[in-house]
Amino acid sequence: MLNTFPNLLILGLIAPTILRITAGLLFARFGLLKLTKDRQSKIVFFETIGLRPTVFWLWTVALIEIISGLFIFVGFLTQISSIVAGIIMFISIVIKIVKPKALPNTLDFYILFFVVFISLIFSGAGLFAFDMPL
Repeated sequence: MLNTFPNLLILGLIAPTILRITAGLLFARFGLLKLTKDRQSKIVFFETIGLRPTVFWLWTVALIEIISGLFIFVGFLTQISSIVAGIIMFISIVIKIVKPKALPNTLDFYILFFVVFISLIFSGAGLFAFDMPL
């Protein structure tokens, strides 16, 4: 079947750009929320899954999410940062399957973010990024 809008295919680098900016901002926000509004519930979460000391793990995961989210947002080391974020989302998927009540969002939510990060590994940063394709 032919493409409905073949002229838009020349703008293919916009797709990873949109995914990168949106996913990066949201992922950094999730990390920031762990240190502010959701702090107490995340401490309980880390206790529930058996990670101690909980405050250490809270800060570690939050900082990783903030830094990798910001790197993805600006398009700096996008593929490496997407691997890190994808691993976090994969772990979240496993936790959600094993302990459904431990995480607040749906399994679909974590799968969608996982897929976005995996797609950024293969597509690269897109436009307006520090990363340049070789």
